[in-house]
Amino acid sequence: MSTEQEVQPSNESPSSTSVAVVGSPSTNTELTLDIVEERANDKLVGAMVGFTSLQVEPESQSGTTPQTAVLGQITSVVMRNRWHEDQTFKNIIKKVGDLPAITGQQDTRTAIMKVGGCFVRNDGKTFSHGDLGSVPATGTQVHLIRQRFLERVLSFCRDELFYLGNAYGNKIAFPMWFKHFGTGAHGTGEAYHMGVFGKTGSGKTGLSKMLLAAYARHSDMGVLIIDPQGEFSLEMQGSRVGDQGLNLNDILRNKLRRNVSQLPISRIQLDDPGLFQELLGQSGFYERTLGIRTNDPRAVAESIVAAHIKDSLSLSQLFRKEAAQSVLLELKSKSERIYRTAMYAERLDNEVDHLLDRDFESFFEEQWLPVAELFAAGNGKTRVSEIISRLVHGERGGKPVFVIDLSMQSGYTPWADVLQKRVISYIAQSLISESSLTLSDNSRSANTLVILDEAHRFVPSGGLWNLNQQERELLNELKRAVRETRKYGVGWMFISQTMQGIDPEILLQLRAMFFGYGLSFGLEFQRLRELAGGDDEAMNLYRSFRDPQSAVHPQFKQFPFMAIGPISPMPFAGQPMFFSAFNAADFEDKNFGSHSL
Repeated sequence: MSTEQEVQPSNESPSSTSVAVVGSPSTNTELTLDIVEERANDKLVGAMVGFTSLQVEPESQSGTTPQTAVLGQITSVVMRNRWHEDQTFKNIIKKVGDLPAITGQQDTRTAIMKVGGCFVRNDGKTFSHGDLGSVPATGTQVHLIRQRFLERVLSFCRDELFYLGNAYGNKIAFPMWFKHFGTGAHGTGEAYHMGVFGKTGSGKTGLSKMLLAAYARHSDMGVLIIDPQGEFSLEMQGSRVGDQGLNLNDILRNKLRRNVSQLPISRIQLDDPGLFQELLGQSGFYERTLGIRTNDPRAVAESIVAAHIKDSLSLSQLFRKEAAQSVLLELKSKSERIYRTAMYAERLDNEVDHLLDRDFESFFEEQWLPVAELFAAGNGKTRVSEIISRLVHGERGGKPVFVIDLSMQSGYTPWADVLQKRVISYIAQSLISESSLTLSDNSRSANTLVILDEAHRFVPSGGLWNLNQQERELLNELKRAVRETRKYGVGWMFISQTMQGIDPEILLQLRAMFFGYGLSFGLEFQRLRELAGGDDEAMNLYRSFRDPQSAVHPQFKQFPFMAIGPISPMPFAGQPMFFSAFNAADFEDKNFGSHSL
């Protein structure tokens, strides 16, 4: 069977061999297509189409002209009837309703095809990547793509292909690849950052779970999921969250044989003295318990506690009653340093005595212990530094997948917001320092993906002036991590409901992006247009996305996405790609079942 026949649709009649022909004007990145009359009513917007042509290579020594397969997507269709645009005929139509032999007969339909990929058939059998360095002649037949032809063209990268969904306009599984960040087989040799954006209900979290599965295929790639809402953690416990119903736990643990550790806060041993001080302050220890309500005395008291813990105690032993008593007695012994006025110093002494004599048990159980336990060792706890080291340097049998649950379901609701921000900041610091150790070894890479859900909460836009000190420190730490860790082999994936709410510097660092429904209005759409290169045709197709929640029945829900970046063998000249995400059954069947490649 010839290549040209393979491009044709399987239900095509002998009298119709194409859906369109190349028209004018056309360029090597965007082609005008004249739709043939027999296919005028076909659903073509978003469909994958292609054609074959001969392209002479100037430096070719073989004397042959290789066949070139050009594939792409139709982004828009325009119907015109020049007679209906004439004002005289408009007046006639206004009275009689149509024009015999003109209305419906003289319509012409023109489509825009974005070139998605060019593949050269070098030896008459196999294809390889090429460039479309010319423009095909008018009249070149353009066909709908068959799945088997697409797989044949991409057979040179068969082992790397992965599928998140079908092409937006037809039931062709859209080919993608998600390479690890290391060197060697199936690696890119460098890391890049990603973003997944879309309103609530657009399918962005479901798509993010598919992306997680795609990267988790590489056993030598570490994955860290920072989970402030607890959704990924619930998935790791076997729960099905969201409309998609993807069994992520089974895919990671059983199909991919990954070592997955789901860690709530209670199983993480914190080891940052500054975080202990902040959480203790959040518990009301200084203001409510000791009555230290002004900033200067509180700062002195905090420094005394910090010095005492460093010199005489250990963070991992603070859960003992003796440690709490020791801190209280240390504050009493230095009350004159906290307050220069004797009356206030004496009042602090009395507060400490009262606490030790009468209310110590309730204070210890309700305020001190819940904070101190976060820093205690044992009970299967893992230090943040150990998590980062195992991700970056690996372990026997491959690198692990860690899910750090920072949600309120972890049980520390009074300090959830403070705890989330400080732990994330500490993770970023640890990743910078630990991944930098791989720089001296050219054959080694950190090769780690970090997924941050609800990213707009931690890297907000709007500048530093409206953030408190902790929020500023976190934003600066994450921006630094994004700038510096990429060269060490650490890539970040940011998941958010908004782009406008994400710090601009973070957005500019993103190389692969996925955009779900709901970004078509106001400043969000302006930002989307900028990130997509200002392509009007692509923007019009994106705006045609239907809200998945408007489906009459859940089984009819579709989750369309526009994607940009190095996530497919198809992109040519950075053109956006359009696909509809699979449901759980189709995703597993295509990538892990009998139909997987």
